[in-house]
Amino acid sequence: MFFHGQFEEFNPVSDYVSSSPFSSLPTIADRARDLLKSRTLEQILIIAQSVGKLIDWHFEYLEYCAIDELKSSLLRYATEFGASDELDTFFEWDGGSNDNGQWLFKKSMTDQLDVLTAENSNVVDALKARIEDWDDEDPKEDPNEQPEGKNHEFFAVLALLLIADSQKWHSKYKSTSIAGESAIQAMDAVCHAEHLQRKASFKECLLRYKADEEKSNLKKIHSERGRNGAIEKNKTMRILEQWTLKQYDAGSWKTGNKAACELKEKVLAHGKAIEAYLSPANAQRTIAEWINKHRARIAARPTR
Repeated sequence: MFFHGQFEEFNPVSDYVSSSPFSSLPTIADRARDLLKSRTLEQILIIAQSVGKLIDWHFEYLEYCAIDELKSSLLRYATEFGASDELDTFFEWDGGSNDNGQWLFKKSMTDQLDVLTAENSNVVDALKARIEDWDDEDPKEDPNEQPEGKNHEFFAVLALLLIADSQKWHSKYKSTSIAGESAIQAMDAVCHAEHLQRKASFKECLLRYKADEEKSNLKKIHSERGRNGAIEKNKTMRILEQWTLKQYDAGSWKTGNKAACELKEKVLAHGKAIEAYLSPANAQRTIAEWINKHRARIAARPTR
């Protein structure tokens, strides 16, 4: 069991970390605590329990796989060559028949398995193996919304657990070698924690950049559509104007305003048909402007 009350003797938030015999330990502790500054002691203890369970599960899984592989190998040997002394050494028959019985591993032989454990391997690698496929989290997310811990916080807490182990092995058990191994793993853990935090922050920046880019592109699309719509509207309105002037030229009105008054309904109807919409309230004035400008252009033409 990896988490076995290290924080009962060492407060991960405030306890002093000695620089003897490893001068880097206080710095490692400061870096880990900085990553956990939004967490309370109670929350850190919850995260520590999760870290312990994940590491225990990892090594239990490795042991399960090793036992299963060993049993399969010994049973194949027994099938091909007859009874195997090793099978009886590592396993015992549960007493059932050939159809419903099974070989059970002897717990007393666990130490004989060639398998990684928390005692003979790097627990930081074990934790990495457990959460390597987890999604990155939002670094700005409210810690209270995720009390069990974020990815980088798992490793920051693991660093503090390993610091506690290192100090205990050195001060209580006088084992500098084991204390040194814990210190090395603590450095590994805090470095990986910082890496994960930077990775999550980069992802947040990337998502924000993409969101801004999408917003900008959407704005450009709307602007382009508006511009195209305005061009199309001007085009159809120009067609309506030319049609109106033809109607005027075919008549014999003395003034543009008089013509506009009489042509208004006809122009509105034709405009609706070609999707060139005039405001009924302003239609007569617009038509009059078209006609008066047309009359002015005609009047300005040189006479022959």
